[in-house]
This record gives sequence, structure tokens and C-alpha cells, in this order.
Amino acid sequence: MTTTAANTAPLVVGHALYLELIKGIYTTQIVLTPEGISSSHKKVPMGMYRRRLSTIQPKKQWKFAVAASSSAPVVGVTPPSAHDVAQNYLRYWKTYLDGFAAQEWTLFGKPIIVEVTAEDLEDVRLAKTPYKVLGRVWKVRKALGFPKEFLHTK
Repeated sequence: MTTTAANTAPLVVGHALYLELIKGIYTTQIVLTPEGISSSHKKVPMGMYRRRLSTIQPKKQWKFAVAASSSAPVVGVTPPSAHDVAQNYLRYWKTYLDGFAAQEWTLFGKPIIVEVTAEDLEDVRLAKTPYKVLGRVWKVRKALGFPKEFLHTK
């Protein structure tokens, strides 16, 4: 049997959301990764990578946090609807994201959604920065006409 590119492509297991928020000299980048099963067949909870850049500190490490809740149904309970699952996912990050609205941060451009593979989730499981996911975000960011620089000076 011959191996083709079609059957060797990594399996997409979910999608990540990228947000770029600006306020004054600051740019905050956020990547929300989905819950899923990693390449090592372990369950990985939803994760969030974030960093705040400024003209003072134009390069920063990504910080990582993991959701404490899961979409896993409780035994003996009716399975949740897709809406309930989405609400459960976002409930964990809602307070964090609401803080940006309260402090009058502005969403720059459009939210970006990219594919996530089981290998990417393995990085999330190990609390490593998922550079392949970020690479996909940077490609889409460029295609959407975002500026090359992450810092947005007014």
C-alpha cells in the first residue's frame, strides 16, 4: 500500500481561538485551546495562553492556565446540549475576559480560529507553548492584513 499525503495529515481534534486586545501602549494576546485527547491518548482540559506586550517590554513569555472544569458528562445525568457545553467551557474564562471589557480594552481585528491537532494538545498537556498553533495563527493574521508588528501604537 502506498502512503499518500491525504492519509498522513495530522488529525484535527479541535479549534483554538486567538484574540488580540489593545489599550494604549499595551497589546494582550490570548489563545484558548480546546479540550480533547492528546497524541499520548490522555484527556487535556481547555487551556489559555496569554501575554501582554508593550513598548517597554516588546517580548514576553507566554503564560499558561488550564480550565478547572470539563465537558465530560456526569454519570446518570442527561448529556448536556452543545450550548451548555460551550457555556461550561467559557464560564471558566469569563471573569478574565470580562475584566478586559470593564477596563475598556479594544479587540484588534477579528478573532482568529485555527485548527488544533492531537500533537498540539500534547504540548498543552505538558504546559508547553504550542508553537505550531501559534504559527497557524501568525499565518492567518498575515492573511487577514494584521500589521507585522504586534504592538499597536496610536
